[in-house]
Amino acid sequence: MGHNSLLSMLLAAITFVFSCIPGVTFKNKDSYAAESASLKTPVYSLESEFSYRMKPDGTLAVLKYNGSAENVTVPAAAKGAEVTEIADKAFAFNHTVKTVFIPAGITSVGTAVFYLCDSLDEITVAPENAHYSSEDGVLYNKAKTKLVAFPGKRSGAFTVPKTVTEILDYAFDHCYKLTSVNMYNSVTKIGNHAFSFCWNLSKIRLSDRLLSLGDEALSHCDDLTEIHLPATLEYIGRDAVLGLISSDNTKEYYFIDGIYCVKGTYSYSYCENLGVTVSQDIRTVTDIDSGVFITDPENTLPRGADISVKASKDSADSYGFKNVSAFTAFDVSLTNNGKSYTHQTPLRINFNGAVKQNIDISLKTYALKDGRPTLVFRNPQSSELSADISKSTRFLFVSYGAPTVKYDIDGDGAVTTFDALCSLCTCLNILDLSEERLLACDADGNGKITTADAMKILRAALEIDV
Repeated sequence: MGHNSLLSMLLAAITFVFSCIPGVTFKNKDSYAAESASLKTPVYSLESEFSYRMKPDGTLAVLKYNGSAENVTVPAAAKGAEVTEIADKAFAFNHTVKTVFIPAGITSVGTAVFYLCDSLDEITVAPENAHYSSEDGVLYNKAKTKLVAFPGKRSGAFTVPKTVTEILDYAFDHCYKLTSVNMYNSVTKIGNHAFSFCWNLSKIRLSDRLLSLGDEALSHCDDLTEIHLPATLEYIGRDAVLGLISSDNTKEYYFIDGIYCVKGTYSYSYCENLGVTVSQDIRTVTDIDSGVFITDPENTLPRGADISVKASKDSADSYGFKNVSAFTAFDVSLTNNGKSYTHQTPLRINFNGAVKQNIDISLKTYALKDGRPTLVFRNPQSSELSADISKSTRFLFVSYGAPTVKYDIDGDGAVTTFDALCSLCTCLNILDLSEERLLACDADGNGKITTADAMKILRAALEIDV
């Protein structure tokens, strides 16, 4: 009798013995699939399509996925041992896989695991996993402080969650369809090759507190023509902002066209040593949640400075505003290393992306000074909501209803020089006003708006006999 026959008989005997033990059953592939379906985890891959390496602790690491399934579940166990690791580049160069499910027992995920998986659209993790998590198909560590891997098929814009402090090596590498990336100031480190070969990436906003930009982190991003290197950078890796042009079998390296950095910083020295021309950076701090933009024209914002913007719960009634149709308030806080401070030179703050009410002449901007609202002048034909700021301030945005007082064009309940200016701009066809406000412009009531109307309103504002 041959060895194969003896082995078959032995396996059959073992199976018979264990089948006689109450509560012990053997599952086939179909029963595993059914169980997974009940857990809402589709399984289309086979355990045999994986290759493994035994670790010193007796558990297994997935070395390579060798299959061609679109939906893949990493096995929780194989060959009689628990699977606890997915090794470096385990799924690399797989062009068919669309979804990957990571079970609860995985404690380690290597570097560039999904390298060049250009069909990958979703990575999900078992909720019970103590080391990793997923959100909207993106892989993070459990606390979501590290972004591990972004699906290669994803397109369009992406905002890195505010919990993330580090973007790991190869996290976005070869994400061809990614077009723009925003990140909060919580991010301090971007790893090697993090965004390399993102050919359609045309816009990226780096964290204003970024300390480290890894080797080739932004290399070969052919559509990226501008990059602002923050003043906080302490390390810039090899070829971090290089591209590659291949033409007629020749290769030429080039820097991203527009490199902006603050003079005297590490970034400036880095570029200077490489002979790269840089532009002086007008530092911009962006609060992504609120849509507020703050610029530092003099580049004097110190390291450790923080500008935060929070919506206030105050109401218009709190300040005695009347005839109000819409009201928004924001608290802008300036701190340096956690302590409130006054900035040396004015910062420019823009609220256009934050204030949702209609921007017309009825909308006025106030800054709270000594507890009292003070009007921030705005040209009546301008649609930009901006002001200068040097210390923590509350800003109020008030939209007024239809005029209720004679000559009061903007509806704020008072006749001011602003009303006279509105009348003048209207007669010059600079302003396009509603019928109610046009009636308020017509100070002499002759059915026409002329400079005489503007002069009459101005005299009323200055309390000169009209």
